[in-house]
Amino acid sequence: MIQQSVQPAAELASKLRNAARTGKRLHLEPPHVAVLMQEAVYGPISALEAEEIRRECRVATVNDNDTSSETSGSGSAPIAAPGTSAGSNVVPIGAASRGASLLLREEAALMRRRKKH
Repeated sequence: MIQQSVQPAAELASKLRNAARTGKRLHLEPPHVAVLMQEAVYGPISALEAEEIRRECRVATVNDNDTSSETSGSGSAPIAAPGTSAGSNVVPIGAASRGASLLLREEAALMRRRKKH
């Protein structure tokens, strides 16, 4: 049977330091989790999490919008470099986000099936 501690924050701090020192996993009992869920502790943790998510979104947006601005044709305005031809069923992975690429591949497969019937 697990004995309830009167000082769960002190135990949590000790366990955390021990895990950091030894490189082993941190195993928490419910009273320790309750300490982590207190607003004073969980607030900064969720703020760190939100910053990580924002950073990942910025990187994904940069990757999604990373097209070259080569000029094409007789106009002088820069446009995105041309992709595959209209009849092609190859979708370049670098041209779109993974989700958009997947949707394009599914649509291309549907169009091929429609042509066969």
